[in-house]
Amino acid sequence: MSLFWTLTYLLIFISTFTSCKSTGRSKLDTIYFNKGDKSYFVIYENDVFQIYSCKNNSELNAALDAAGDVTKAKELCHDSVTIITPMAMKDAIAEELIGPATDDLIGTKTARLLQLDSQMKLMNLNILQFEDGFINAPTDGVGKIYADEIAKLKAQLEKIGIEVGKLSAALNEPAKLKEIDIDSTLALQSEIANTIDEKAAVFTAMLRDSKLYKLDPTRDNTMMKILDKFPLSCQPDVDTGMRKRVRVGLEIIIYECQPNAEAKIISASCALPGYERIQNYCVFTGKSFTPSKLAATHTGICAISQDKAISCWGEPGKFPMVENSFNEGSTSVGRTMATTNKVASRVVASGRQLCSVNEEGVVIRCWTNVADVPGASAKFSQIVGGDAHFCGINSDKSVTCWGESGYKQTDVPAGLSDVRAISTTENNSCAIDSSNRLACWGDILNSTGASPLVRPSNLGEVNSVSVGTRHVCAILKDSSVQCWGNNDFGQASAPAAVKDAQIIAAGFNESCAVRLNGALQCWGQRTSAHYLQGPILNDVKSIFIGRWGSNFCAVYGPQNSVACWGNTDYSGTINLTPPADLKGVKDIAITASGYACAVTSSNSVRCWGNNTLIPSKVPDALIIKN
Repeated sequence: MSLFWTLTYLLIFISTFTSCKSTGRSKLDTIYFNKGDKSYFVIYENDVFQIYSCKNNSELNAALDAAGDVTKAKELCHDSVTIITPMAMKDAIAEELIGPATDDLIGTKTARLLQLDSQMKLMNLNILQFEDGFINAPTDGVGKIYADEIAKLKAQLEKIGIEVGKLSAALNEPAKLKEIDIDSTLALQSEIANTIDEKAAVFTAMLRDSKLYKLDPTRDNTMMKILDKFPLSCQPDVDTGMRKRVRVGLEIIIYECQPNAEAKIISASCALPGYERIQNYCVFTGKSFTPSKLAATHTGICAISQDKAISCWGEPGKFPMVENSFNEGSTSVGRTMATTNKVASRVVASGRQLCSVNEEGVVIRCWTNVADVPGASAKFSQIVGGDAHFCGINSDKSVTCWGESGYKQTDVPAGLSDVRAISTTENNSCAIDSSNRLACWGDILNSTGASPLVRPSNLGEVNSVSVGTRHVCAILKDSSVQCWGNNDFGQASAPAAVKDAQIIAAGFNESCAVRLNGALQCWGQRTSAHYLQGPILNDVKSIFIGRWGSNFCAVYGPQNSVACWGNTDYSGTINLTPPADLKGVKDIAITASGYACAVTSSNSVRCWGNNTLIPSKVPDALIIKN
C-alpha cells in the first residue's frame, strides 16, 4: 500500500470511527431518537424541556443526522409537543431508574453485543493495517502518526472489551442489563453518580446542557423509555389557544398551546402540601402542613393533612409516591375502589406501598402494584403494613390480608376470628382474639434460630403483642413479658425484672418494654459500635419502631419529649438525636434508614436523623448557570 493511500485511509477511518464510536457526541443542540415509525427530539427552551414528535421521514433524519439543523427539524416535526419542567423531568428519570427492568433489554443488549463485535473486528483489522504502515513508514514523523492511532484504537478496543464482558456476563439478567444501560449513558457525560438522585440529576443536566447525541436503542434504552413516558401536551389544529392544567410529578403546571404545537408555561406550583417552590424546584419544608398522623415506608414518610390532602416526602425516585402521577390511570399504579366516600382520613404504609382509607374504614386506593385490594364492603378498624402487604381487622372481626404473598404473609390461618388486635412486620404477622389467644403466620427473612411463628407451648393469655423482624414479644395477662424466635443478640430473653409491662416493642435485634411505673427497659443488641443503646427514661407514654426494626423512638415526660436509639450506621454514621426543642409530640414515623418525623400538639411536622437521601435544597443539576 502506498504512503498516500495509507494516510488517506487512516484519515477516513479516524473520521468515520470517531463519529460512531460508543462514547461519541454529536454537535447537535438536541437529543433525538427514532422509535418504531416515530421520531423524537428534545430541546431546552424558555426554562423547560420540549419533546417534539412526529412520523419518521427521510427529510427530518437528514436535518438532524447530516445538517444538525434543529430549526429545520422543528419545522418538519410538530405533530405534537410535550413540555416538562426540569423538576418533573428529574423526578420522572429517577422513577424510571428505580423501576423494574423489562424483558426487552435482553434483545436490546444482544443487538448491542453484535454491534460491538462488528466494531471490534473492524478495529482489529485496522490495527493490523496501521501496524504494517508503522513498520514501513518512510519517516519518524509518519511513524509517530501510526503509533498514536494504534495506541488510541487499542485503548478504545480495551474499553469496548470491558463493555462486551459485562454484557456477556449479564445477558440473561434484565436487572443487571439495566444497570449497564444506565451506566453506559452516564459515561457519555464522564460523570460519577452513585445514588439514584445523583444519576437522575446527571441525566437531567445532559438533556439541559444541549451537548447531546442521537440516542442508540442498544445503549440508551432507559433514557428512551423516560422520554417516551410523558403524555402529549399540545397538537396543532386541535389544541391551539387552549389553556390546560396538568399534574406532573410534584408540580401543577398551567400552560397554553401555541401554533405549530408549541406550548407556553403560564405557571407552575407545588402539588403537595408541605412543599415550597425554591428556585423553581419543589422542596419539602413542612411549612403550612398540618398532618394528623404519619406513616413510614422503607425510604420516606407520608401523612394526611387536616384538610384531607395526602403528602409524601423522601428518597427521590421512590417518593413522593402519591398516586404516581407520571402514569396516572395505569393499573400498575393503583386503583380507586368503588366507594361513595373517597375522602381519605388516614394513610397506611407497607415498606414499599401505600393505601388511603376513609373514615368508614374502607380502603379507597392502594399504590404502587398492590394485589387483591379489598372492595368497598370491607370496613377495617385497624390496618397494618409489612414489606409489601397489608393486613386488617374487618368489621366482623375477621382478618383480611392483601399484597405480595411470596412469604405466605397473606395466608391468614383458617378459623381465625373475633380478632381484637394485630401486629405485623416485614413478612409475618400475629393476631390476638377476644379470648386472648395468639395466632401467627407468614415467614421470616434471615432467620437463624427458633421460628417466631411457632408459639411457645407454655404461652398463656396475651394482652398485647409486638412482632419484630425475627422474633416476637408479648405481654401476658399477668403483665409479664414472654419473647420467642431469634435470640442471637438476646432480643428474645426478657429480663426477669420485667413483670409489670404495659407497652411492648420488638425490633430487629432489640426489644423494649414500658413498665407500669412508666420506666423504659430494653434488652438485646449490646455489643455493636454502630448501635445507640436504649436510654434510661421514665414517664414513657409510647414507643415507635422504625421499618425493619432498626430504630426506636419514645415519647416521655410531662412535655412529651422524644428520645431515639438504634442503628447509627447507614453508609456512614448518622445522628439519631431529635431536635432539642421538640416537645408536645403526638406521633412519630421512622424509615428503615433512620430518618424520623414527628407530629406535635400544634400539628406541625419536624424531622431529623438520616436525611442524606431527602432533598432539602435544589439539586445542582437543576440550577441554571449562565
